[in-house]
Amino acid sequence: MQEQKKYNLPDGNIRNRFVTYKQAAELYSMGMNRIQEHAKAAGATYKMGNKVLINTDM
Repeated sequence: MQEQKKYNLPDGNIRNRFVTYKQAAELYSMGMNRIQEHAKAAGATYKMGNKVLINTDM
């Protein structure tokens, strides 16, 4: 059986500044495509190697 990864997303008072698409989708309760559209439109995406991070302050 494949083990599922759980992300410990911070509460409302404390949060990460940079999150992955998957974490952002879970954090904002949206789908991956919608998160990607909003992040790209806001100019909040950053590539780090083969990962894309989203700046949640934007």
